Amino acid sequence: MNQAKLIGNLGADPVIKTGANGKPLAQFSVATKEQWTDKQGEPREDVQWHQIAVFEPKLVEFAQQHLRKGSFVNIEGSIRNTRYTDAGGAERFSSQIVVSGPRARLTLQERRQTNEAGRGR
Repeated sequence: MNQAKLIGNLGADPVIKTGANGKPLAQFSVATKEQWTDKQGEPREDVQWHQIAVFEPKLVEFAQQHLRKGSFVNIEGSIRNTRYTDAGGAERFSSQIVVSGPRARLTLQERRQTNEAGRGR
C-alpha cells in the first residue's frame, strides 16, 4: 500500500493550475518538523520539505479558498517518485505527495505545542 500522511505548515500559498486533462490542480510545499533534545541536553530540530500535488476537485477548491502560507494542515495521499533529465543533461529524481482518489485527505489542523514524548510539531 502506498500511503503517506503529513502534518505540517505550508511554505507558500497554493498555486492553482490546469492539468493536461483540463482539470484544476493545486501545488504547494509543506514543511514537517521534528524537535528533540540530544544526549548533551541541547535542543535539536529537523525540518523536511515535501512537494504536494492535489488532483481531487473538491480538495483543489478547498486549497484555493482556505489554505495560505503558514497554514497547519493534515494531508493524506500517495508518494510518487519521478526521474527526469534537467536542462543541463543531468539525471534528477523528485518525490511528491499526490492527493487524489478515495483515500485523499486535506484538512486544516489546530496547532499543538508538544506531545507526550516532548516532541513539538
